[in-house]
Amino acid sequence: MTRQRTPWPTVKREVVASQGVVAANHPLASAAGIEALTRGGNAVDAAVATLFALSVVEPMMVSPFGAGFFLIRDGHSGEIVFIDNYATVPAAATPDMYAPIVGSLDYETVDGANDVGYRAVATPGALKGWAHAVERYGRLPMAQLLEPARAATRGSQNDDPEMSSWRACVAPPPAHCSLIRDQGQRQRRSLSP
Repeated sequence: MTRQRTPWPTVKREVVASQGVVAANHPLASAAGIEALTRGGNAVDAAVATLFALSVVEPMMVSPFGAGFFLIRDGHSGEIVFIDNYATVPAAATPDMYAPIVGSLDYETVDGANDVGYRAVATPGALKGWAHAVERYGRLPMAQLLEPARAATRGSQNDDPEMSSWRACVAPPPAHCSLIRDQGQRQRRSLSP
């Protein structure tokens, strides 16, 4: 089997910078990180500003309501810090709430309870982790890091074709909304005594 080549070449260019670099999936997010650096911020400030901007311009990929990790190395002291801002289970969760499938490497359960329903919900940790990183290791106030994301909500990136197609996938047409609403009302009525 031979591979088909795309008509679009992939071009990678060397990046040369004397003070720092910010790389992100979207140019507005990279610009947000660069803005944090030019305001006197450090890499942590740039990362968080970039994350907030990505939450606006690519919300299907990054969100303060998600989870993740920070690995920070202080260039002066050499100190390495790991921040786990991954999602956590509710405080009342217990190990016996799930019956795991023995040998599963995907954390599957016998009844799928960790995939669908109230037992599948975790508390997002991203926003708390971002705030902790800025408070403990950043130089700039959070308000300054949020400003590029706020500005992006007012910008023309909302006309981006990729964003439009994403919105079309997540926003059902009005007819579907009314159908879902009507079904919900019927279900509530049937549950009433």
